[in-house]
Amino acid sequence: MKRLVIALIIAVVVLDMGLIKDSSADITSVTSLMSTKDILAINKWDFSDADGKIHDTVCVVTRSDDVLSTGKISFYNRTDDNTLEKVYEYDPECYYYSMFALSNAGNLVTVWETGSAVHLTIFSMIHGKIVAVMDESMKGFPEIADIDNDGEFEIITTLDNFLTDYKTNKVVQLPEEADIYKWDGEKYFLLNIVPWKQRFKLLTDTIKKQK
Repeated sequence: MKRLVIALIIAVVVLDMGLIKDSSADITSVTSLMSTKDILAINKWDFSDADGKIHDTVCVVTRSDDVLSTGKISFYNRTDDNTLEKVYEYDPECYYYSMFALSNAGNLVTVWETGSAVHLTIFSMIHGKIVAVMDESMKGFPEIADIDNDGEFEIITTLDNFLTDYKTNKVVQLPEEADIYKWDGEKYFLLNIVPWKQRFKLLTDTIKKQK
């Protein structure tokens, strides 16, 4: 399966929809955090809000179930005395796959797996708080591209299956439709549902008009 992923992936470890919740404040140090044996991945997320302020956030994925090895992600803000304060937690009750920022100081993408589907959750900083701005399940991994050439990445997903001939390892059937999600500054909304093979056509048409 072809995957289009744009970002710096700090770690890839082992990944249904889950519960998103605010967590009570939890102060820790970098040393204590790094000594946690159940850590699956750590990513530094420098997010620039609407006022241009950079939020220095550390994202930590830890094992949430010893039997199933499912993961959860916690967000820590760095305080003035260089300690870390946990401000948000997301527990999807499924397997962690990857996380990355869409761009410099952009939204944080997290990808999780259930065995039968892929779950995509994107986080942003809205009015000073970390929130999930997209939380969707899909078949196959999302594609990320600036389809309309406006400088913002769109998210492309599908609910259809890729069918593979396991004897030849070739894809014999592609999805019929693709869902295109666009960022409006506070959330990702469904922009359009298009034929799968035409999902990048808008980008091609936009570039032709600019020439």
